Amino acid sequence: MTPARWQQVREVVEACLELEPTQRTTFAQTACRGDEAMLREVQSLLRASEEAGEFLEPESDAVTTAPGDMGSAAADAVIGSRIGPYRILEELGRGGMGAVYLAVRDDDEFQQQVAIKLVKRGMDTDYVLERFRYERQILAFLNHPNIARLLDGGSTSEGRPFFVMEYVKGRPILQYSRDKRLDLRQRVELFLDVCAAVSHAHANLVVHRDLKPSNIMITEEGTPKLLDFGIAKLITPSHAGISLPPTNSALRPFTPDYASPEQVMGDRITTATDVYSLGAVLYELLTGKRPHVFQSTSSAEIERVICRVEPERPSSAYPHPDLRGDLDNIMLKALDKDPSRRYATVEQFSADLRRFLGGQPVTARPDTFFYRASKFVRRNRGAVMAGAMVTAALVAGLAATIWQATIAGQQRDLAERRFEDVRKLANSFIFEFDTTISEQGPTAARALLVKRSLEYLDRLGREAAGSVPLQKELAEAYVKMGDVQGRPMASNAGDSAGALASYRKALAMREAMAAEAPEDLDAQEEVARAYQRVGSVLRNTGDYRGGLEIELKALAARERLAGLHGDEFKAKIRLAANYFTAGSAYAQLGRWEAALDTRRKALALYEKLAEKWPDNHDVEVGLTTSMRYVGGAMLELGRHEEAFPYFREALDRELTALDANPSNVSARSAVAGAYTSYAGALARGGRHGPAIENFERAAEIREGLSATDPKDWRMRSMLATTYTRIGQSYLQMKQPAEALKYIQKSLPMREGLSRENPLNAGALAEVGESYAVMGETLSALGKRPSGREWYQRAKGLFNGLEKQGRANFFVKQQQDRLAELSAR
Repeated sequence: MTPARWQQVREVVEACLELEPTQRTTFAQTACRGDEAMLREVQSLLRASEEAGEFLEPESDAVTTAPGDMGSAAADAVIGSRIGPYRILEELGRGGMGAVYLAVRDDDEFQQQVAIKLVKRGMDTDYVLERFRYERQILAFLNHPNIARLLDGGSTSEGRPFFVMEYVKGRPILQYSRDKRLDLRQRVELFLDVCAAVSHAHANLVVHRDLKPSNIMITEEGTPKLLDFGIAKLITPSHAGISLPPTNSALRPFTPDYASPEQVMGDRITTATDVYSLGAVLYELLTGKRPHVFQSTSSAEIERVICRVEPERPSSAYPHPDLRGDLDNIMLKALDKDPSRRYATVEQFSADLRRFLGGQPVTARPDTFFYRASKFVRRNRGAVMAGAMVTAALVAGLAATIWQATIAGQQRDLAERRFEDVRKLANSFIFEFDTTISEQGPTAARALLVKRSLEYLDRLGREAAGSVPLQKELAEAYVKMGDVQGRPMASNAGDSAGALASYRKALAMREAMAAEAPEDLDAQEEVARAYQRVGSVLRNTGDYRGGLEIELKALAARERLAGLHGDEFKAKIRLAANYFTAGSAYAQLGRWEAALDTRRKALALYEKLAEKWPDNHDVEVGLTTSMRYVGGAMLELGRHEEAFPYFREALDRELTALDANPSNVSARSAVAGAYTSYAGALARGGRHGPAIENFERAAEIREGLSATDPKDWRMRSMLATTYTRIGQSYLQMKQPAEALKYIQKSLPMREGLSRENPLNAGALAEVGESYAVMGETLSALGKRPSGREWYQRAKGLFNGLEKQGRANFFVKQQQDRLAELSAR
């Protein structure tokens, strides 16, 4: 063999030894380019290396806390020795050319755990040494919180180069995401930190060329760290006085699953190469599958798939509602075969991902008016609906103005005032409303809309006495305003006082209209609906008996109307809803037999309606919700075995409904509620492990919904309660340290919610519950004095509610529990 031929063979072998064992055969076939004699020589040398113990565990530079089974004598000889001021503790991993060791600096300066990469004895050829020094110099250019830092470097007494890196204690990104059960949004947010690291490398003219999940470690604190610049390349031929050592032009080191077409074909390597690999990593992170599917490991098959086969759309590889559309297009743009059609920079890739998270239009989609309009509506569905309502009201108000102006000249001044009101409201809608949506989210915008609209409605109300149609519209508008302000069991702005005022205005107007037309069944129905709204908010403010009294007035009206109303469906579904809310009113007073009875009546009605109208969405919602609440009443009555099937069936039905409409916010919220109820039943039965799993599923959904609309008071309240329930379950499992994490999340949320809505007695009682659970947690951790302090806070809060006459069954239950805890 000629010296030139030997140099070519040696370079291929050395490059193979940098790869995982499973990748070496494929790489050798590709590098030898059909030269069968050369391939046989390479394979022979690789087999000899394997027999000599040089083939070691995969992931040469994965600096982790999970050492492989390294039993070679060479490794053993290094353990315990010193390299400069560092003492070697154990081997972490190795590849063909180098090994990585855990070491500690223990000289007189300071102590620090580090990772040391050292060229293996016997592999210190000129090429390997130059390649090693090249990697070390590249790391010296990089200083970023998401890149493992170079700390030191030098050569051993034998002349073998080494470098010292930050020791990263963590897990690869895919494993971390699975272990932590990160949802899709959390995975994208984590990935953005990885992009920041790669962007920093590019800014320093470094292309990584081997981006893959195993080279992205996540610390226990959730910080990504990019590793292994072993085959990285400087973009300029010579940078800071160094250049890549000469190599065989046929060698193109890469990992096939994440490699770009230009890497496979030997074309020019640019930052777009890393964009492609990042796209492949994100694809696997979000779908659990890799974008390339190879039928064999031959170089021809790898070249065919990477260069000519388009990846499956991510939303087809893993059907998830949030993948469809923008994320599909973002990932496929990053994975475009043509580098010129990919994102030009990692920053552009990251920017589109941030736009997705913020609900903004992304550049990976055609920038049409309809696309931007659809994104606006999706981000602000509630606000747009409220806006449509007010716009309709404006049109109706303007029509009334024109009508009045034409039939009565003496009404001209009134019409002019009405027009001015419309103009002011329209200006507020166009400017303030639009700005608030873009900056704060839909619930904040709806709250602003309420404030402006109420001023208008109050003025119209003073002038509407002579117009029955206008009074009806105003009464309905006040109901809508109350719903936005603080309707229980629905997304709202957390303003119970405002909601009660709006509902009472609507009730007064509807009672007056019903008294004028006692035969008008629709007018009587509207009075019953207003009773329900007022009753629900009264209970929220702590007037539980008053709330029950007005709820039963609504129920009596509905039972009477059910026998008279010509529309069977409307009459029965309204009566079913009334039975359900009456059950909640009884429950808050601890009257569980009455609660169970009325909830069963609601369920029976919904079941009959479902038989006749099986595809009606409102019927299905009422049916599944009633199942959960029937089960809840049974639990309180000690009938656990009877209760459990209701929770299980409700959850199954909610999941089926979500599958049919995966992007529907109400459906997602309903599934979270079903998970919570099911988890609560499991916890009451002592099955705390499965309970935590289901609570966490609910929390994941509610975190996503809350992030989409951060001003939705009710969703934040339910999320805080879910965290509390997880903490309580960990307490029951004798794991107070885990419990504390969730209680510390929940407590400040609940305190903030109560401050935002001070009239809400339930929110204040939940703060008291969190105080008690915090005391129990600290006591379990051995901090009894601190625990007692929290018990006293809870006791003072509950006693205050009792003195105000705003204590319900839940508060009394908590007081009994607190007395038991304090006596321990």
